[in-house]
Amino acid sequence: MKTLPAGEMMQKFLSELKGYEKEAHMYQVVFPAIYRIMKETYGKIHLLSARSLPCSIEKTFVLEDLQHLGYKMADRCKGLDLDHCKVSVRALAKLHAMSLKLRENDPKMMDVYKESFY
Repeated sequence: MKTLPAGEMMQKFLSELKGYEKEAHMYQVVFPAIYRIMKETYGKIHLLSARSLPCSIEKTFVLEDLQHLGYKMADRCKGLDLDHCKVSVRALAKLHAMSLKLRENDPKMMDVYKESFY
């Protein structure tokens, strides 16, 4: 489960940035659109994230547990080794490429992510 952090200041900060809304849009709109593009382009889908499952608790995400797919949580103190770093960078590159294709197909889809913080 993923929810807002404790602390009024941090919650206010994230609220002003519309952090929850942006993340919800990513899981509910952007990832499904990217997967459609992948299916059309490559004939198959490479998952880029855990699925977000329905949740009735306000500003809370329930993300799919990936253990059943063989994923294990790494020791955060050790950091990434080179092989895992390469896998991560490749996945980010795929996400970036697909998001550019998505923006090309539907430029307004990414309007949610215009930065107001900087």
